[in-house]
Amino acid sequence: MTQESVNKKIIVFHPMQQHSYKTAIAVKEAGFLYEYWTSVYYSPEKTIYKLLSIFLGGSSTKRMKKRTNETLNAYVRTSATVLGLLFILSGKITKSKKLSNKMQNILSIYMGKKLAKSAIKNEVDYIIAYDTWAHGLINELEKQHSSIKVIMDYSSLYAEEIVHIIEQDIIRSETNMDSFREFIDKYKPKYMEKYRIELEKSSYFLSPSKVVNQSLTNYGVLDEQIQLCPYGSNFKKINFRQKPINKKIVFVYIGRLSYAKGVHHLINAFKGLKRDDWHLQLIGEDVDGFMKQNNSSSIEFIGFIHHEEVTLYLSKAHIAISASLFDGFSLSLLESASYNLPIICTYNTGVSDYIVNGVNGYKVETHNENSLRDVILKVLNSKETIDEMSIGVGEIVETLTWKEYNKKIKTAINNILVLEEKKQYDFVEKK
Repeated sequence: MTQESVNKKIIVFHPMQQHSYKTAIAVKEAGFLYEYWTSVYYSPEKTIYKLLSIFLGGSSTKRMKKRTNETLNAYVRTSATVLGLLFILSGKITKSKKLSNKMQNILSIYMGKKLAKSAIKNEVDYIIAYDTWAHGLINELEKQHSSIKVIMDYSSLYAEEIVHIIEQDIIRSETNMDSFREFIDKYKPKYMEKYRIELEKSSYFLSPSKVVNQSLTNYGVLDEQIQLCPYGSNFKKINFRQKPINKKIVFVYIGRLSYAKGVHHLINAFKGLKRDDWHLQLIGEDVDGFMKQNNSSSIEFIGFIHHEEVTLYLSKAHIAISASLFDGFSLSLLESASYNLPIICTYNTGVSDYIVNGVNGYKVETHNENSLRDVILKVLNSKETIDEMSIGVGEIVETLTWKEYNKKIKTAINNILVLEEKKQYDFVEKK
């Protein structure tokens, strides 16, 4: 790599947060971070946060104060803070996604324009942005005929692939588009056009898993444009201890209880069992009303609980399970692995990259209730294998650390810079 590449400037941009703090820290550690742009970033000196600290409740104030990171303070640039706060508020005052989707669109366009102009002025080379948030930035860069390259970070599958998966689920099961109402508005044609711009106009892509990679290449992205950077976590592997298996094997699911998460397939797979040596615990907000449809005493709806309580359930369960239709990288399954719970999941779940059938869990085809039921039966018919699988599954957490993520990001940036140098060399050679 040339000295010119070593001196490149990179901005990390996310109007909200997601894992962008971690990405920015990794870019800083690699020596390339110029600025980190966001909308809501807590600062005790700012009047707006002083006022919010007075009017918000204790838990809300606590969450607000977590929107900061000492490592990044010198690099942070905030814009559209009021818009950002309104976006957060829109998600709390109504269950409908229409308002928050509109707010996200406005925020993306407003901040994108402002960032693009600043980045051009300061001769920035690359901007790492996040899918569904970056179309405003890309449009403004193109309008200004800028040579700044966008590296798009996809935390989940590409939008068109998500819609395709949902359509396939409707065909294969007794659901309809209304069952996926929490997604309908976000994937309307007017938004899909913007997501397509993000895909087509980005130069490179960061992906957490192979299923996200596949969703990108299915729509024209080249393999060489994608850098695989699995996320880390702060979970620590719990020392393995053999759990008593009395009469029933306890399966636990953690996450939103929605059709998108495949909860209908999960419940149907268990209901089809003609035996009673199992118990399924569903932990999370029941956004699609599955509890009303349930008549099985072996399926327990825990509801939404605080994280401290979740760990109590994990410590007593035997198997973690998910039938999600799509999930770029499930942190709940990763936490389950830290408690040495073998994992049953679909191939459309990012964590499936680390699951080996019969060794630390099982992978099944998405939408396929029979396949899911067969795997559940396999576990129930050979309970002695649960401990054997438990011993190995905790190693996943030891592999996926933020330290390793930082290394992956540094390698990804270096790979991109080398590819760009090669393109420039080839261009000169052709001339």
